[in-house]
Amino acid sequence: MVKASMKVGTRLSLGFGLVLLSMVVLITVGLLRFNEVGALSERIIGKDWVKAEAVNTIDRITRANARNTLELFLVSDKARATEIYQRIEANKKAGDQAFETLEKLLYVPEAKTLLADIKEKRGKYVASFKRVSALLEEDKRDEATTLMNMETLPALDALQKPISTLLELQDKLVTAGGVEIRQNIDSAGILMLALGGLALGIGLLAGFLITRRLLAQLGGEPDYAMAITRQIAAGDLSDVIHTRDGDQDSLLFAMKTM
Repeated sequence: MVKASMKVGTRLSLGFGLVLLSMVVLITVGLLRFNEVGALSERIIGKDWVKAEAVNTIDRITRANARNTLELFLVSDKARATEIYQRIEANKKAGDQAFETLEKLLYVPEAKTLLADIKEKRGKYVASFKRVSALLEEDKRDEATTLMNMETLPALDALQKPISTLLELQDKLVTAGGVEIRQNIDSAGILMLALGGLALGIGLLAGFLITRRLLAQLGGEPDYAMAITRQIAAGDLSDVIHTRDGDQDSLLFAMKTM
């Protein structure tokens, strides 16, 4: 009996151990997958959105300074012109900060190439604008107008193209990141359902095998074994105990032998 009990105990431990192991695997996989989702969310919020905002800032400032430049042709008051120059300089500083942000966060080779192109074209535009500004300060409006039309405005148009392309690229990265998060959540849910089903199957199988083993240990149905046990406990040994073939290790066979 001790030997049989040890076998049953081992089977119980193995069955419950498999169920617990399945649950641990389920929880571990779930945590890993949702950590991936968290990392993707952090990348989108902490990098991709910041980059997109920086490109928007450059685009907005470039357009604003273009308007400011044109406004310089319309004012004759020195104080008003000084105010416009101050706005241009403030915009330039904000643009420099946006460029620093992009240089730190850009990781796609195509985006880095576009940023280098933007910086080069921005340098040409700024240099042209400074020459226009110098001519305006010297009150050479005709020459300033010619330079504006022939050089500064074309330089501005050339600058806008890579800015627009980079902005579209950043929007695509943000959208792709959102799609990737959705796919990770869906796949994590499916995987957890599959592992949960596997854990349930293991539990049912272990329960079935353990129950069958226990019945085999009894040598018959539990109610019959209980009735025979009570009869023997009452001192009645007259009844014939019926066992099945292969029940030599069962409780009923032991009582029949006794």
